[in-house]
Amino acid sequence: MSETNGAQQLRRDIEHTRADLRDTVDELSTRLDVKAKARRRLHDMNATVADAATRLKKRLPEPVRRSIDRVGASAGPAVESTREQVRAHRKEIVLATGSAVALLVVISARRSGQ
Repeated sequence: MSETNGAQQLRRDIEHTRADLRDTVDELSTRLDVKAKARRRLHDMNATVADAATRLKKRLPEPVRRSIDRVGASAGPAVESTREQVRAHRKEIVLATGSAVALLVVISARRSGQ
């Protein structure tokens, strides 16, 4: 009977080890998932900015708050259209921005050299 108990104990130990290994692999996968980390960070940052905007808005006079709400409501479709345009022309925007920064660096270097 002790052989049966020993085999059962061994099976339980193996199953326990497998469960620990699964947990470890899951934890490592979570730690190494860069996209998920970036998404969480972006979500947290958006929430922080939204909270700060809400707090700031509460400190403004009522007529200013109403104006902000009207502008925000009318800007919704325009913002989405702009997002679509940015997505469609992302490479061009990055190249243009990089060129502008390079030009500013050259102009600044020339002015500081004079």
